Amino acid sequence: MANLLLLDGCTFFLSQENGDVEANQPEGFFFNDVRHLSQWQLLVDGERLKPLTSRAVDYFSGRVVAAPEGKDPPLTVERDRFVTEGAHEDIVVSNHSSEERLLELELCFEADFADVLEAQHPGAYGSQTKIDVRARSVTLSFEQDGFRRATRLSFNRKGELKEDRAIFEVTIPPQTKWKLCVDLTPIEGARPRPPLLQCDSFGAPEPAMPLTLQEWLDKAPELDANDDLQHVYDRSLVDLASLRIRPREEHLGWAMPAGGVPWFLAVFGRDSLVAAYQTLPFQPSLARATLEALAENQAAERDDFTDAEPGKILHELRRGKLVGLGLDPHGPYYGTHDATQLFLILLDEYERWTGDTAFVRKLEPNARRALDWIDEDGDLDGDGFLEYESR
Repeated sequence: MANLLLLDGCTFFLSQENGDVEANQPEGFFFNDVRHLSQWQLLVDGERLKPLTSRAVDYFSGRVVAAPEGKDPPLTVERDRFVTEGAHEDIVVSNHSSEERLLELELCFEADFADVLEAQHPGAYGSQTKIDVRARSVTLSFEQDGFRRATRLSFNRKGELKEDRAIFEVTIPPQTKWKLCVDLTPIEGARPRPPLLQCDSFGAPEPAMPLTLQEWLDKAPELDANDDLQHVYDRSLVDLASLRIRPREEHLGWAMPAGGVPWFLAVFGRDSLVAAYQTLPFQPSLARATLEALAENQAAERDDFTDAEPGKILHELRRGKLVGLGLDPHGPYYGTHDATQLFLILLDEYERWTGDTAFVRKLEPNARRALDWIDEDGDLDGDGFLEYESR
């Protein structure tokens, strides 16, 4: 069962307790709604490792300590993982014995490039993957009808690289360690997204967010309460921080709440609006970012495939394979009947909480188009009540 989740923005890595990703299971390494690794297994002398400890350190970093099966194993393996746009993994093998150890370390990998909507369910989602093996890297790629994704695996040590695995023959003297560094770089179209954090980055600020986690916590109101309530409050702020996505990746100025973790790390209408509304007393920047992102994607014309109508606020915006191939309408999809009203409610409440009249005036044209939709396309029979029907 996958239970180690690390994420940052629209990237997440969902794996087993020992850090492995099982093929054909709802887990893997995902970027912008596509699974870039559907298998990621670490073997020592052909055997899987037993987890001793496994936990997230920050929401975007985690550590697994594992060992071979058996009593008093002479080796332990640390897997430190850091997730940003790409991911970085440090694999440290420690020889605790008084003898030299010879071992074979194997990393098995596969990328099916399944859409996130497919990958939520067990099963094989095979794609025609091209594989390019170089001296210290392997690139797995998928391309169809102009939609292209790829995953580049880069290793800091020389090993025997194959199309589905990397093999390292390792000699470790007594009481010493051996370390391997791996970069997992998703490529969207022709643009690589390398990891932004490298070795030993626990506690480092997230480089892809407008506010680091510590800055985010510092901007929230202080709570004077007993230890139990303080713990719940602090944990809730961290959870909110982990929900942040940047709807326009080139815009570092703001981040909005996604629909949910991990399968809904995308721009949503109702979900993001409600979360932003509920957090106005604590982090009003979430509301501003949500309003701005939804205003930018407000429907301008009628489109029956996406249920769009002029002035309507979207339900969901995806960037995955199904949308890229024109097989799914969520790019964006407007089939919701409450997001437009919630947009107006949040806009009003944002001004009430912050006094940011200039921002509200900036979105006045969007608000008026939303009101027009409520009066026209939203009220099909003109009785003053909203009706909904998909097309």
